[in-house]
Amino acid sequence: MYFTAGGQGCSSCHGNDARGDQGPNIRGKTREEIVACLQTVVQMAFLNLTEEEIDAVAAYLAYLATQP
Repeated sequence: MYFTAGGQGCSSCHGNDARGDQGPNIRGKTREEIVACLQTVVQMAFLNLTEEEIDAVAAYLAYLATQP
């Protein structure tokens, strides 16, 4: 999901490891933080994720936060 969200993927802005590229480091972001960003960050306005997709992205970001 991280690589395909919204037809483009989070990785296109946040990098393959979510440490940031054009966008900020998002490792460990919570579901609530992701939802807030989807609602307020202009560059993310095109994303229309389902509840299940948001859960999957949050789980993946939580996992990445445990990795070196």
